Amino acid sequence: MENMITNIPPESPDRTVTLISQARVIPQNMVNPRTDRVELGNNEPVTTADATRVIYDRAMARLQGVVDDARAELGLEPAATLDTSVEATAGRIVDFVVRAFEGWRDSRPEMGEEEAREEYVSFITPAIEQGVREAEDILSALQALSPEVQSNITAISDLINEQLAGFVSGVD
Repeated sequence: MENMITNIPPESPDRTVTLISQARVIPQNMVNPRTDRVELGNNEPVTTADATRVIYDRAMARLQGVVDDARAELGLEPAATLDTSVEATAGRIVDFVVRAFEGWRDSRPEMGEEEAREEYVSFITPAIEQGVREAEDILSALQALSPEVQSNITAISDLINEQLAGFVSGVD
């Protein structure tokens, strides 16, 4: 198990933290963010830049986990090159959406094909839009949402909408 901060003894005059190998939660009432500090290694205080780096590294590790899971879902080897062009990205999203249609369609046998496609796209579009917003939020938080990336996201969204309109009209 990793070393973790486990408690701050209230009787400790300098509020020193000890690292041990069993995790316990620090009671909120025992921590004063204005006076308490955590020191690691050579007794140098942890700076804001150090804390930001740790948060960034953890966020990137989690994001890499999401990417790895998505690659596995797509059947891509970890070292395989992934085409991230606007067309390929939109195509993967639309392919996923269209593959899911049959299962959705099976639960609505009373609908005609065109009506079912229209209703399905109306149903799935808000989820796609939410996914786009979440991706933008993540990239923005990581300070990776450059004008070029935003332009690509907009182009991907436009192409998805165009391809889904083709799906509704029967032009797959």
